[in-house]
Amino acid sequence: MTQHPGQRSIYDFLRAQIGDGVDLEDVELPDEEHVAGRVKFAAGAWDGVISHHAGSGETVVDELFAAVEAASTGRWRARRRFERLYERAKDPDLLGAIDPLLGRIRASSIGCWRLHPVAMRLATESAHRGPVKLGIALLGLFPADLHREVLLTLGRHDEFTLYAAVALGNGQDDPAEDLWRLAQQVHGWGRINLVERLAETERRDILDWILRDGFRNTVMDEYLAYLAASRGDLLSALSGDDVDDDLIRAAGDLLMALLRGGPASDIHDYTDGAAVVRVYLNLMREHATRLQHLLIIGAIRDFVTGDQPRRGWPDGWDEATRAAFTAQCQQLVAAPMWAPMAVEALEASDETNSWLGQRACTILGISTLPTLLRQLRQQPLDPTKWFHAVEQADQDTIHQVVDLAIEALPLEQIATGPGEELGLGQQWAAHQCLDFLIQGLDKWPGTGWPLITTALASPVIRNRNLAVRALAAWPRSTWPADTESRLRQAVSVEPQHDVKERMIATLEGRPLD
Repeated sequence: MTQHPGQRSIYDFLRAQIGDGVDLEDVELPDEEHVAGRVKFAAGAWDGVISHHAGSGETVVDELFAAVEAASTGRWRARRRFERLYERAKDPDLLGAIDPLLGRIRASSIGCWRLHPVAMRLATESAHRGPVKLGIALLGLFPADLHREVLLTLGRHDEFTLYAAVALGNGQDDPAEDLWRLAQQVHGWGRINLVERLAETERRDILDWILRDGFRNTVMDEYLAYLAASRGDLLSALSGDDVDDDLIRAAGDLLMALLRGGPASDIHDYTDGAAVVRVYLNLMREHATRLQHLLIIGAIRDFVTGDQPRRGWPDGWDEATRAAFTAQCQQLVAAPMWAPMAVEALEASDETNSWLGQRACTILGISTLPTLLRQLRQQPLDPTKWFHAVEQADQDTIHQVVDLAIEALPLEQIATGPGEELGLGQQWAAHQCLDFLIQGLDKWPGTGWPLITTALASPVIRNRNLAVRALAAWPRSTWPADTESRLRQAVSVEPQHDVKERMIATLEGRPLD
């Protein structure tokens, strides 16, 4: 008998989803309402925050250990003891206590034959994710053969992948096959956690998979690009005889992620970086056929022609090498096939191709402003297009962008009064469009005042912050006549202390934080 009458266990829920052929990446767990009080994180992301930035005190570990020990001792009041453990495990702040808890259990006299049923019950009968995670962690104290399919089933949802990976690793000498099987079935934070572990293997088939496909994830390829390129030996692969379109595509995506940099090691840490770029550009002479190739070539060009990186130029990127790469990139970019491909993609109805065309035109030096303005007249609630429009505008065209925004955006529906909204999600598309417009107006003093006043009265905090920053950047002499009175009125009703302080600083001519 379970402790959640009328509620379906998460394990049974996920098994049914898998049986119906559903990809679990976008499946919302049935206990979502239980965790709805906190900011919504992608599945598995909250545990990443906890594991890297937080822990639990000894008191929490002591309480949780006592609850596990009680639930695993005898049958007297067993149900009540299990219910207490279950309720204790529902607290998301207990996640940081898992590792020290397992250490305490290993050093204790808790009987394995009593603990394993408790762990299985938590993992397979719980209706809340916290007890499921605790159950998975406890199962890691036992041989994986006892419950492999349970771990592989739960691990297919990113919320539980990290726990399943650790349990599979703790429960056997070589978990690589299980981790690889699981890694091919998840795509978000779970994929990242698994590939970070799989990268330690010496199995060539697994490393080849990481190199060609395993680094891809729905969070950021930058998390795994360095591991894939270095452990997968990208340089040897590109220099070999087995270079196919899939490998070239993977190499380009890896280079793009490494050049962008981000939360993990990047091009500055990759000792083969310059050598890989040299081989890749040589391959592009024959294989450059897609706009994605142009974007990668453009990224390489921007890197080698840009300012010296804050960390200095990596080894192998001397001045002569950068000059040679610049010349190769310029030659490849000058190919006549790119312009018609870029313009065609820009006009595409789907966002992916349109964005690709926009980026390609930027690399080629083709202005897309007329096309963007025409598209925005038809579909004004597209934040990305407003961003690109403002980015390309000059002294002669900025008024076209601003006038269209005033005409096309629902300004009255935006200016409903200051609030504390974050402005996330499709329902805030108009406010997001205003963001991109306002943040570009600091370069155009006195231009777009109706947009500024709308932003000052928006319920979205970011709108108001950007409006204040734009005004602070404008010389006082360019302020419209009613600016000061409008700003004082905004101060009087501003609910956010930080925003109010910035408004006051702007009125007094002081620099913003």
